[in-house]
Amino acid sequence: MSTTKLRVSQKFASGSAEDLVTLARTVSAKLYSDVDYISPPFPKDTLDVEIAGLEEAMELQASSGPAGTALKNERQAYLVSLLQELALYVQVASKNNLSMLLDSGFQAMSRNRSMVPLATPLLQRIKQGMSGETEVTVKPVATAKCYQVDIAPVSNEGVLGEFSQVAIQSSSRNILVTGLTPGNVYAYRIRAIGGSTGFSDWSNITTHRSL
Repeated sequence: MSTTKLRVSQKFASGSAEDLVTLARTVSAKLYSDVDYISPPFPKDTLDVEIAGLEEAMELQASSGPAGTALKNERQAYLVSLLQELALYVQVASKNNLSMLLDSGFQAMSRNRSMVPLATPLLQRIKQGMSGETEVTVKPVATAKCYQVDIAPVSNEGVLGEFSQVAIQSSSRNILVTGLTPGNVYAYRIRAIGGSTGFSDWSNITTHRSL
């Protein structure tokens, strides 16, 4: 008998905003009404509010320019983080039972034995773009599906703040980070998504002053 542990697919982290909303609505309808999932990490209303927020941001994006795009990306990243939290909960609560996992609305990760853990990425360059924007380049990781960039503010005294997700991109080159405050220093870290564990370890941390 196989003892391979079932894992929840994290493909939603690198998909479109439209696909993310569809999955989130499915999870909201199925997981919270399933008696097998009695203690999710947050209530249904929390998820539903963020779904509605992303949908609103998507509608406004076309008429709001770069600010609208930045808001949509922020909303999308936060909804991804909520679904990742729920996915980890489902992964444990489903007790390696495929039908129970699928009843949550999530999909199971492929159990292809060729999948291996991802190597830790190397953050190679942070390039200044337009004011308040940077482009991050990371050394490609074999079999990675996409790359996640987190940043944290650094105070004038060198104190590191809390990291937050700001970008996800399938290419390892010129990953655009927007919404930065000119003159402020930020710490950057990056991880690859994919492989047998879902995520790589975090890269080295690099700081950069936004212009």
